[in-house]
Amino acid sequence: MKQFKILLLLLPLFVYSCKDDDIDLITALLPTDEIVSIKTDSIHIAASDTVVEKIIWKNSNSSLLLGTYTDVLFGVTTAEILSQFNCPSINTVNWPLPATADSTVLYLSIVFNGKNAKVGDSVKFTVYEMDKAALTIPSPSASPYYSNINVNDYTNKTVVLGDYTYIIKTVSTDTVTTIRIPLDNALKERFIAASINNQSVYSSENAFVQFFKGVYIKTTSQQSSMLTVSNMYISLVYWYNMTDANSNVIRRYDEKQFPASKEVRQVNYISHNNYSGYFSTVNDSVVYVNSPAGKNAIITIPIKRIKDSLNIQNKEGVAYIGSKKLSINNASLTLEATDFKKTTLSPPPYLLLIKRGAVKENFFKNYVLPNRIDAVLAAYNSTTTSYTFDLSYYFSHTFKNSLLDTEQFEIIPVDITGTVKNPSYINYSLGLYGASLRTNINTSPLKIDFTISGF
Repeated sequence: MKQFKILLLLLPLFVYSCKDDDIDLITALLPTDEIVSIKTDSIHIAASDTVVEKIIWKNSNSSLLLGTYTDVLFGVTTAEILSQFNCPSINTVNWPLPATADSTVLYLSIVFNGKNAKVGDSVKFTVYEMDKAALTIPSPSASPYYSNINVNDYTNKTVVLGDYTYIIKTVSTDTVTTIRIPLDNALKERFIAASINNQSVYSSENAFVQFFKGVYIKTTSQQSSMLTVSNMYISLVYWYNMTDANSNVIRRYDEKQFPASKEVRQVNYISHNNYSGYFSTVNDSVVYVNSPAGKNAIITIPIKRIKDSLNIQNKEGVAYIGSKKLSINNASLTLEATDFKKTTLSPPPYLLLIKRGAVKENFFKNYVLPNRIDAVLAAYNSTTTSYTFDLSYYFSHTFKNSLLDTEQFEIIPVDITGTVKNPSYINYSLGLYGASLRTNINTSPLKIDFTISGF
């Protein structure tokens, strides 16, 4: 008996230092009248799909999408680019006088992904001048832009600066292809004329984007190819005469580059057509996700029903099961990807489960990271073809603090930097992904699996 009393005195210290996974060991040491038998249960939850109206577009995005891609399940995805350009050598332009323009060329560094582009496809690039409103350059006070940006607010689509047709020769995520699109002669003359008569347009980013608002780029293709643009700049080549030490006149060529840098604005316009004509959710055991800015899944967590089913009460901020303090050993939602033959798209590498409304808006606008209560991250497991969300922290917090009967979460494809356990950056996925999800091929509908105990 003395040994048992000593064990009970040490147990609170042991419990405090343990993880939930250690509860099985603890309960094995306790007498039966001190514990509630470990209980497992599955709670069915309602699910649906939602078409994404828009996603916030951050200037920190490392790449842009360009092209049109058709998938049997997820329909037609179109991506177009609106981009400003920075002026070269801010405040130290140092144009030689007189300079004569030789050419202006738009250079695009493009990756043709083998999943989303096709060898032999003929892609025509068309570059329009943005001749209406100017995008605001990035600043802490600037309003954000979204993927459903109205292109017609920024260009009449009447001033074609250039076009070019390219036949895709190789598709690989490791190969960068540089596309060279010659631009209209009038543009090079404008740049040179300003260097002579109005150098103030080169004094700052804001002055330059008012002088030249930028370009709108779209493509058409014979087949179906979505391209990734990793870099973009306009090159102005010009020449001038100079005299050498022997009084000989020498023609010199030089170049100034106008980069699409992070000091100015780039925005992707994303659209999805024919969603309703391609698929529909037939029951709540199947949900769909599609990026970028395509489809998200919505689940409703029945907090009150879960509490009632598991006999959980809240007393002064402490959750109990019966008369014992509640411990959640496990609470997980597993979503399995299925119907692979119905789509050519790959499942998103990462999904974020996040509370809807203000929490979601603030998360993506202000670079918030998951706290495992408001937002939970999961990675795709190619072996099990599934995602598993650990909701233990969420329910531990919710059972103690929430008075809600239900709570809605959204499941969103995301890109991350870092790892699932320690991400340093999360944003809406800009990759072309899609998946049909359900908890298990042989069960329906979606469910959360619980293992709980009390002591």
